[in-house]
This record gives sequence, C-alpha cells and structure tokens, in this order.
Amino acid sequence: MIDRNSDVPLHAQVSQRLKQMIRTGELPEGARIGSEAELSEQYGVSRVTIRQALTALRKDGYVITRHGKGSYVAGSRLVQELGDLESLGEIVQAQGMQHAVRVLDYRWILPPPHVAGFFQARDQEPTLRVQRQHTVNGVPLAAAVIYVPVSIGAHISREELEAYPL
Repeated sequence: MIDRNSDVPLHAQVSQRLKQMIRTGELPEGARIGSEAELSEQYGVSRVTIRQALTALRKDGYVITRHGKGSYVAGSRLVQELGDLESLGEIVQAQGMQHAVRVLDYRWILPPPHVAGFFQARDQEPTLRVQRQHTVNGVPLAAAVIYVPVSIGAHISREELEAYPL
C-alpha cells in the first residue's frame, strides 16, 4: 500500500490511494474517510503526512473535512477541459449525471442600460429576460439570468428554452 522506498512522497501516495478509492466507488460520495488519527494508524504514517494528503484532496475537490468529525468524500465533480466549449448540460450528461433546466422567469422588458449598450439596441426596443435554474441529479447547481435581443428572442418560446437551453 505505502512504499517507503519509493521516490513518491508518503503524503502523495496516501492522496493517490484515496483518489483511486473515490474514483472507483470503493469510497462513495458522502462516505466517511476517517480522522487524521484513524488514517495515520491505517496507513502507518504520521498525522502530518495525513494532513498533507487531505489538504491536497480538499484542494482538488475530492473531500470535505468537518472539524472533529473526520473527512468525507465530496459530491460529484464536474470537469470542463480547457479548450473545449460545451454547455453545462453537455458536460453534466457526458459525466453520466442528469441535467435539467427550469425556466423561473420569462418576460419582455426594456433592457437595463448595460444590456441595451451591449446589444446596441435602439431606445425602447424590448429584450427577452430569462431566469433559469440548472439542476444536476435533482440538486440545484446554478441560477442564470440571460438577456436575448428581440431579433432572436421573438423566435424562442419558454417551452423551447426548457427543452433546448441556450
């Protein structure tokens, strides 16, 4: 398990082992990993080494730590590769999770000055304002407000925005 003769630092070995267990589901989401003292005994390394491993795992989003309780496997992580332009829904679905969009508000408004300036809209030209909620596996993940110029918004229904998000 831990190779004391390896060039890889002990804390990195512990971190790699725990990451592997999380990725394979051996440690499922929400599972208690253990306290520093418990992990120190389990891996035969110092608490300082465990603390370094847990810090790395926290930084990478794999675990959360509750003071006095121990460390737990964090919720699912969404990964977006730099250089790829994908919608939130595409990212979520590609990682085997369920994505849904709910339109909370859909209305025509006179745009705020910063929006009118962005669209270079004429005075009194309406803009579609849409507020949406994104969920992943039924859990709210993001809320978004978008403004759509009349030239495009006139062709988009509320139902279409729920079925085919922009």
